Amino acid sequence: MADYSVKTIAEVLLLDPRRVQQLSKEGIFPRKSRGQYDLIECVHGYIRFLRDQTRGRDPERVAEEKKITIENRKMKEMERGKQEKTLVSSADMERELAKLFTDVKTRIRSIAPKCAQGIAALKSTKKNDREIIADIQEILRKEHDDALTELSTWKP
Repeated sequence: MADYSVKTIAEVLLLDPRRVQQLSKEGIFPRKSRGQYDLIECVHGYIRFLRDQTRGRDPERVAEEKKITIENRKMKEMERGKQEKTLVSSADMERELAKLFTDVKTRIRSIAPKCAQGIAALKSTKKNDREIIADIQEILRKEHDDALTELSTWKP
C-alpha cells in the first residue's frame, strides 16, 4: 500500500494537517516514515478514535493504551532482533569496539619498528636526499597500506 503525506491524510479525513500530526503523536495514526502514513490504517485509526469518543471512552486513555501497544510491539521487534542476531546490546558493542581499538593501536604502533630497518639501510646507499625521501615515503606507504588492509579484514 502506498504511503501518503500529512496533507493528503488531512484532506481525506477533513482535518487540519497539525491535527493529523497530533493524532499521530497520540498513536491514533501510525506513521510509516517521516511524514508518511498508510491511508487505510489512518482511516481505521480515526474511526476507532471517533467511536471511542462517542462511547464515552477517554481519548487520552485510548491514546495511552495505543502508545503502550506500540511500545510493546517495539520491544517484541527488539527481542526478535536479538534472537536473529541483527540487534546487539550496547555492552557487547562496547566490548567489541574496545577490542578493535586495541588492535588498531597495536597495529599502528608496529609500523615504526617495521619501517626502521628499511629506512636505516637507505643511509648506506649512494642516493641523493630526494631519492632517499621518496624511498622512505614508499616504505611508510606500503606499511600503512598493509596495516589498513589487515585492519579492514578485522572480525569480532
